[in-house]
Amino acid sequence: MSRPRVAYVAHSVDPRRGGMELVSARLLERLAEHVELEVVAGDGLETLPAGVRRTHVWLPSHPSIARLLAFDAIGSIRLAGVRRRADLVHTCGAVAHVRADLVSVHLSHAAVIEAQGGARPPGRRGAAGAAAGVRRRLAARLESWAMRPSRARCVAAVSRADAAELSERYPALRVEVVENGVDLERFGNERRAPRPAAVPLRVVVVAGDFERKRVALAIRAVARTTRCTLRVVGAGDLGTMRRLAASLGAAGRIQLVGHVPDVAAELFDADVVLSCSAHESFGLALVEGAAAGCAIVCTPTGVGPELVGAESPGEGGASGGAVVGADVEEIAGVLEALDADPAACHEQGRAAARRASRFTWDHMAASTLRLYDELLGVRS
Repeated sequence: MSRPRVAYVAHSVDPRRGGMELVSARLLERLAEHVELEVVAGDGLETLPAGVRRTHVWLPSHPSIARLLAFDAIGSIRLAGVRRRADLVHTCGAVAHVRADLVSVHLSHAAVIEAQGGARPPGRRGAAGAAAGVRRRLAARLESWAMRPSRARCVAAVSRADAAELSERYPALRVEVVENGVDLERFGNERRAPRPAAVPLRVVVVAGDFERKRVALAIRAVARTTRCTLRVVGAGDLGTMRRLAASLGAAGRIQLVGHVPDVAAELFDADVVLSCSAHESFGLALVEGAAAGCAIVCTPTGVGPELVGAESPGEGGASGGAVVGADVEEIAGVLEALDADPAACHEQGRAAARRASRFTWDHMAASTLRLYDELLGVRS
C-alpha cells in the first residue's frame, strides 16, 4: 500500500528560530518516515530531511506584516497546485486562504486580542505599536476565515486548555489535542541540587513577545522581592525594560540578555521559570524549564497549570510550583516564599519535571499520525 501524500504548510520550518518553527521541524523529521511529505514554507526548507518535496514561498525579510500578507497571497496560489498532488493538507495555523484537512493552532490571534484587551500590544507606542496591531487584526481575520467547517475538517490544539478555548470560540469545528513536544533529552537535568540558602532565588523569563508575555510585570514583581534575581531571555524592547528595572532600584538584580541561540544553559542555572503571560496556547519555555528541573510560577494559561498540578488537585502528588494572577504583590510573595525555602523549591522543580516527561516529540508525531489516519479513513 502506498504511503499517504501529505502537504504541510507553514510560514517557517526553520528549527533555528525556536518556538513553533522548532516544533514543526521536529514533527516533520518524524512524519517523513511514515508519509510522502511536501512542505510549503517561506523559511527553513534546507533543513528538511532528504526525500521531502519542497515548495518555496518567497517572503520579505521584514516587516512581519509584509511576511503575513505575502505568504497569504503567494502561498494561496502555490497551494492550488499542491492540493492536487496531496491526499491531505495540514497547515501550521491559519496561514493562507486554502481549504485544509487539519489546522494546528499554536497561537489563536483572536484569543490574544481578547486577553490583552485589543489588537495593539499594551505599552507599545508609535508606528511600531500601530503596525503590530494591524498585523494582529489581519491574522485574526484570516483565522476567522479558516475556522469554519467548510474550510477546516479538524483543528489540532496544542494543549488541553487550548482545546477547551478553541471549542468554545469555534463550536462548529472538530477540535482534537496534539500536544507539542520538547527536547527532553537536552533539557533533562537529573544532577540538579538544591540551591544553597545563601544564594538568592534565580528566576528566568523566556519571552519573544514582551507585551503579550507581560515582561514588565515580571520585572516589577522581582523588583518587589528582597533579593531574588531575574534574567529575561529573548528579543524585545530591551532598553525600555532596562530603564524600568533601574527606575525600580533593581538594575543590579535584573538582567535582560536578549536572544540566545540555546536557552538550555539559562534554564539549568535558574531555580524558577516565571511566566506572567496574558495568553499561551502551550508554553514551550515552561515545559523546557520544568524538564530542566525548575519550579514553575505562571498565570493560568497554556500548560503551566498542568505542570504545577493545579488542573488535577485530587490526584495528589507534590506541587510543581504556583499559579498566580497578574498581580505584582502576589507574584512577589510566591517568589519570596521559594527564596526562603530552597528545599521546597527543589522538590517543586522535581515534580514539574515529572509532569513534563510526557511532552515528547514521538508522542506528538504519533498523535498527528493517528489524526491523519482518521481523516484519511484508514482503520487500524
